[in-house]
Formats: sequence, structure tokens, C-alpha cells
Amino acid sequence: MKSNKIFAAVLFAVFFCLSAAAKDAVNTKFGKPTKEELTMTTYAPEPDAEAVVLCRLTDVEYSFQTDGYLVDYHEKIRIKVLKPEGAKYANITIPYYILQQGKDGVNNSQIALRPQHINLNGTVSADETVSGSIAENIVNSYIHESIEDIKATAYNMDGSKTTKTKLKAADVVQEQVEGEIWQACFTVPDVRQGTVIEYEYTRHSELFYRLHDWQAQQEIPVAFARLTVTIPRHLMFNFEQHGSQQLVAKQESSSMIYKLVSDPLAAPTNVMAYRYIFTGQNLKRIADTPDICVQDERTGVTAELSSFGLRSTAPASYADTWEHVDQVLMADDNLGKMIENHSPLREQLQAENIQSIANEQERAAAVCRLVFSHVKWNGKYAMWARNTQETLQQGEGNSADVNMLLMQTLRDAGLKVNPVVMRQRNLGALPVNFPTISKLTNYVVGIKTRNAGTVYVDASSTEGKLNTLPDQLQVERAHPIGFPSNAPWVSLKKAVNPQGKRK
Repeated sequence: MKSNKIFAAVLFAVFFCLSAAAKDAVNTKFGKPTKEELTMTTYAPEPDAEAVVLCRLTDVEYSFQTDGYLVDYHEKIRIKVLKPEGAKYANITIPYYILQQGKDGVNNSQIALRPQHINLNGTVSADETVSGSIAENIVNSYIHESIEDIKATAYNMDGSKTTKTKLKAADVVQEQVEGEIWQACFTVPDVRQGTVIEYEYTRHSELFYRLHDWQAQQEIPVAFARLTVTIPRHLMFNFEQHGSQQLVAKQESSSMIYKLVSDPLAAPTNVMAYRYIFTGQNLKRIADTPDICVQDERTGVTAELSSFGLRSTAPASYADTWEHVDQVLMADDNLGKMIENHSPLREQLQAENIQSIANEQERAAAVCRLVFSHVKWNGKYAMWARNTQETLQQGEGNSADVNMLLMQTLRDAGLKVNPVVMRQRNLGALPVNFPTISKLTNYVVGIKTRNAGTVYVDASSTEGKLNTLPDQLQVERAHPIGFPSNAPWVSLKKAVNPQGKRK
């Protein structure tokens, strides 16, 4: 209990008193847009905007079941279409997860901890697979989501009369995108210049140990957005804001009704909880600018589980330090443990006598040429590799598959290697204030040499050359694992340049 109070106090000190609440009145009632909203023709802070989010309310609530929790995301959004081209914001796409039982190669804990970003224009960017073992039997049991209670209405002015057109249930499409990623899609009907769009839905999620990122800033301006998260005290999260504009943040004590969903006859009781509230007003639209990571610039909130407990268990820490993250990753069967295996190219490596090359950089380059002559990158980033023999047989693989084969072969050639984990530039930087597993999406291979220090190579590197990384991987904050270090960060921008030469 003492640690909870300390944690709450730290969060309060970090988040509170960012700015005073705005004076402008905000219509937070859905179902009846105001006359001002219906008749507005421009958004004063950004007169050339094609549309504006008038109000967005996201309420995140937990409920209990016998051996875990469920989390519901209640989303309500009101948009004003100001120009004909703004009608595209009537096209809504909501991604979610359904595990495909029995699918070969699926690691449930990896699927469960994959973050994603949802944009108001219907586009989706889902991070590649990430992982972390909370309590594997629990994680493997809770990985299902559903999108329910979808409602949408278009409000238009017909002279002095307000007309409304509702979305029909039959117009909602639930479809599989790829693997465990699904999406709910619909188009709000009768939307044109001047329309006020309102839509809402509930995401029922078993992923109680990972909160979805919340992006307050969008491609169009946002007049008002508020995130409210109520979490039982047994689940402790680290929160961090990101982006170019600040949100007003507040953390307060609360309580929840402990009513088991799985046991309707059980008597309800009260439990302590924490409520986190983030509010943003007059958020400018975010533009996709070259050389700037849009996700870093986009104002929003990210969270990472720091400790958890169930009704019958004591709280357990999770990703509380980078050292702990390293331990989890190096103990993973699809990452750290796999590095120790011999490469399926070992015999060919010895036949070409590559391990006897004295210069370590030249030896590493020879290994890369060998590996890349047998396998190619398929264009996908990932954190978790399949069996390298299978990768070799297939002749291609994602970045984790190819990088794992690289590391095994480099080790068999007598070189010291380690994964350098990161988050691609287009997905945003890693959190500054706390360690993370769920935000890691990819890794490159670090090779320690006597004469040149650490050099880097990746499955997507040009022709497998050393110190040649694509723009997506030239991040400021990457984390090397596998070797003790007092400095948990390396800048891959400083390590390489587009020509692949050391700076």
C-alpha cells in the first residue's frame, strides 16, 4: 500500500497543473448538437480546416472476473464537416484483435501486447509484434477484443429544420485484416459539407494488462478531447504524455464496485481505484512533415503496466526497470534463448573459412554476404523470430527472422552480437520516463568489434552492408540488450548515415 501511495504521489507531481482549464463552454452531451454546431461554417482557430473534431470523450473502465479483469473503452466523437472534402471523415475504421486458435507460430503473449494507433480518417497503423511475459498462463487466456454498441448519426440543417440519418446495423462490416488483426468498418450516411457527425462504440477487451495508446491530436483540429481512465489499485500503470501540445492532467483517488462478471450471484464490494483524466482543447491539426515523426509530434497519452495483481495473488512487478526488460527479452524462446543456437549455415560458414578472417569488420561483412545470399527480407518488421532452419528453407522472412539468422551465424563466426531493440520512427519514440516492453517493435543487430567499436546491420540494410540502416530505423533512442551497460541508450542516427559510413 505504501508503494501505491508513493507511485500516486509521483504521478500527481509529474502530471498535474499543466495549464488552467479553458473558459469556452463545451457541449459534452451526445444526441443533440447545438444550433451553433449545426450552423458553423468555419473553425475560428484554423479557418481553412476541412473538418474539426468538436468533442471526443474516451472513458476507460475496468470490471472484474474470477481470475482477471476486463477493460471497456467507451468512445464518443462529434465531428463538424466544414468543406466538401471533409466528408471523408464519415469513413470509420476501428481495429481490434481476435486470436486465431491453432495457428502455427502464434505466440499469444506477443499478440496480446501489440500496440496500435487509430486515426480519425480511418487509417490504421499497427505496430509489429511485441511481447512480454506477465504471467504466461494469464496472458495466454486473455487476448480477445470485440467492437460493440456501434451507433452513428448524421445531422443536417434543412432550412430551419434539423434532420438526422442513422447508421443501420447492417452497414457495419467486421472483417479480418491479417492474422489476429480485425477491423470494424462503417460509413456514416448522408454526410456532406455542413454535416455534424456523431458516432460512438465500445471496445470490450481482455487485454487488461495493456492500455491502447490514446492520440488526442489528429489530422484535423480538435476543439475538445478528454480521456478518463479508472483503474483498480491492483493494476499500476506508468503514464506519459507526448506531442507538441500539453494536456491538462489530473490524478485522483476513486473506488470501484467489485462485481464478478463471471459470478452474477456474488455480492458486490467496493475496491480502491485511481482515476486519471487528460483534457485537451484547441489542439492544432498535425501535418505529415518530412524528417519529423508524426507520432512523436501528435499530442496523446501512452501507458505501460508497472505491476499487477489478481484477487488471489500478491502484486508482481512487470517491466519496472530496463534491467528487468532485458531479463524478460533474453529469456524469451523467440529472442534471447534462440540467439544461443547454432546457425543452419554453420557448415557453409566453415567451408568458406569465414571464421578465420582476422579483421572483425571484414569477417562480419562476409557473414552478412553469406546470409543475404540465402535469405531476403520480406519488408515486414517484427520482434520475434521463427525457427531459423525454416527461414533458410523459405528463403525469406521478416526482420526478426533474418536478423536471428544473422546473429546465430555471426556468433558461429566468433563475433560478439546483441539485439538493439527500438520502435520505428513512424510509430513514435520510446517512452522517456519509464521502461517498456509493449512499445518495442523491432531490433537491429549490434556487432562488437575491437577496432571499430559497435557496428550495426539489419535485415533491411542495403545489400547487408554494415552501418547502413534505412530512415525508419535511424532512431535517437534504441536500447541494446544482452550485455551489461550503464548506458541503456544508443542513437542510431549518430551511428550511421545514409551512405553507411561511420560519423
